Amino acid sequence: MLKSAVVFVLAAIVLFAPQNSWAGSKNYKERLEAIQENHSVCMNKADTTAAMHACLNESHGKLDTLLNESYRALRKAVEEDKAYHAALRTEQLAWIKLRDAVLKNISERGGTIASVNAGDAANQLISNRIELFVYLLLTLQGDEAL
Repeated sequence: MLKSAVVFVLAAIVLFAPQNSWAGSKNYKERLEAIQENHSVCMNKADTTAAMHACLNESHGKLDTLLNESYRALRKAVEEDKAYHAALRTEQLAWIKLRDAVLKNISERGGTIASVNAGDAANQLISNRIELFVYLLLTLQGDEAL
């Protein structure tokens, strides 16, 4: 029951978090926005599927690093609360399984562009997850968490 409640609450936060919830999180926000901007510029210049994959791979690596950093920061922020700490880990593992299933479904649609669509979806899922972690950090500790 606790697992499903945590997943529901975190999903609700992602869906209904105010857009200005980034206030004070300049480091994460600026890094995320820079990655997204560079990705957009790269994709606009890409004239082949291979070039698109290069853009996606570069962005993915940077986003993955930022995701891991924000996840570690959130886990550290809640390490005193053993139940929250454990629930966060459980929920993250569930999110990884869901992400993988979504991406597999997109990839299996076939066609040349399917892998590009899957890469783009992966980057969007990771970006959303980073936003969630930063929102939770701000909620828990305010600006000093970042």
